[in-house]
Amino acid sequence: MRHSICLKRHSPIVKYLSKICGQEHKCDIEYDLLQTNYAKFKNIPFNDYKNNYWWPHKDSGYTALIYLNENDKTCGTNLYKPESEDEALKYQHEHSHPWRSKRYYSVIKTIEPVYNRCVLFDGLHFLHGMNIENERYFNEECRKNMVIFFSEKSDLKL
Repeated sequence: MRHSICLKRHSPIVKYLSKICGQEHKCDIEYDLLQTNYAKFKNIPFNDYKNNYWWPHKDSGYTALIYLNENDKTCGTNLYKPESEDEALKYQHEHSHPWRSKRYYSVIKTIEPVYNRCVLFDGLHFLHGMNIENERYFNEECRKNMVIFFSEKSDLKL
C-alpha cells in the first residue's frame, strides 16, 4: 500500500536532501511529494522469500528512504548486482510478478532499517528492492517507510 502526501515546496527535508544529492525532487513545481510504503505478506507459496528477492529495480535518480519500524535490524533494502539477465523483467511488473529468482542477482549491500534513519542512495545506478529475509512482516505488522524520489536534471540550481 502506498500513501502520498503533498507538501508546499520546498519542505526543509526535501531541500536539504536535494542539496546533498545534487538532484531535483521528482515532482511538480508547486509541491513536494512524500510517499509512504506499507507492506505485509501472506504466508502462502507465492511469497517465496527463501528462493527469491523482491523486485530488483531502478528509480529515476537518487532515492531517500526513512525507515519507520522499531526494532527491525534485517528487513531493510538490498542493493543488487545482476549475475545474468532476468528476461522476464522486460514483460512482467512488480505488482504481478514481484519475486525474482536469486540466481539472477547477488546482494552487494543490505541497508539496515534503523528506525527513523534516512538513507540516500543512487537509485538510478543501483538495482534495489525490499530485503525480505524472514517472516517478520507475514503477520500483523507492516513494513513501513517513507520514500522521496529525486531525478537528474542538468539545469538544477541550488
